[in-house]
Amino acid sequence: MTDGMTNFLSLMDPLVIDSVQGVLGVKPHVPKRKRHEFTVRWNSKHKHKVELNIFGLRAYDAATVLARATENSVHQNFDNLSHLTTTTSFRGLSGEFHIFNGQLQSSTF
Repeated sequence: MTDGMTNFLSLMDPLVIDSVQGVLGVKPHVPKRKRHEFTVRWNSKHKHKVELNIFGLRAYDAATVLARATENSVHQNFDNLSHLTTTTSFRGLSGEFHIFNGQLQSSTF
């Protein structure tokens, strides 16, 4: 299975998961410690307990990139945020978060 389908297995009913016994799936590696620390902080701030999958973690990382770019544009008087977000790299919750030419680069599986 693709990483997209594999990431949604945790949301499925256990009977469904039993029916796909023997299927091989791949998904990006997210260090458990880092994900756990974030989940604890997230759950302490929000009423609804949630386990974020790779899509939620990447969305959080993308919001971090946008926030950093906005902050830099204020400090450096840049008019174009897209320039600041088209090429960036940092270690986020989802692992190495690297945007090159406006595209998120593949992560380690």
